[in-house]
Amino acid sequence: MFDIVLYFLRKNPIFFYTFLLIFLLIYSYFLGFVMFDISNDFLNDLFFVLAIFLFFWFLAFYFSFYKKKEIYILEYEKEKFDFLKNVIIDEYSLKKDKNIFEKIETIKIFVNRHFHKKSLLTFKILKVINQTLSVYIENLKEEKMIKKAISSTSNLEKTKFLKSKFSKIKEQNNSLLNILDEYIFELGSKNLNDKEVILLEFELKNTIDLLKNI
Repeated sequence: MFDIVLYFLRKNPIFFYTFLLIFLLIYSYFLGFVMFDISNDFLNDLFFVLAIFLFFWFLAFYFSFYKKKEIYILEYEKEKFDFLKNVIIDEYSLKKDKNIFEKIETIKIFVNRHFHKKSLLTFKILKVINQTLSVYIENLKEEKMIKKAISSTSNLEKTKFLKSKFSKIKEQNNSLLNILDEYIFELGSKNLNDKEVILLEFELKNTIDLLKNI
């Protein structure tokens, strides 16, 4: 949640700067109270004003953040996903299209279109594809380390073993990509509006018959 709040402040800098101003004023208040001889009446008035400012700040923060919290969470997750996507594509020289990130984005679009975002099926599918992404990236890291190990060893037996391990990891990642393709095919071939369209056609035909009989 703290990350989401920071994201909100980054997107709405006015809240950050006003909070910083209030914080500095409160700090000045305590500094004046402890280190300087300032009249109690002035300090009481200053504290009252700062308390009002702080109250209205939290009120504005509540209505601006908590009312749209889910939107900020989605935007933050998308920003993280895009950042990770760019880093991994550059680091491991993946194709700009038809990579695992493009497949996952396609699946998310289909899931959000066909199912309620809070449904159990949506949660399960998104959880599985996120786990798939984590495993895929770990395998890419492993591939990179094995390549370095192969290039640095002159032992034929070790080289053979490392190449075998490299091939196995490569096959695992290809298998994960193929499964994601199956997800895309299944979700893309579904048309959950078929029943609704049939009922609508039936109602339209009935309406036409009524018009003919008028």
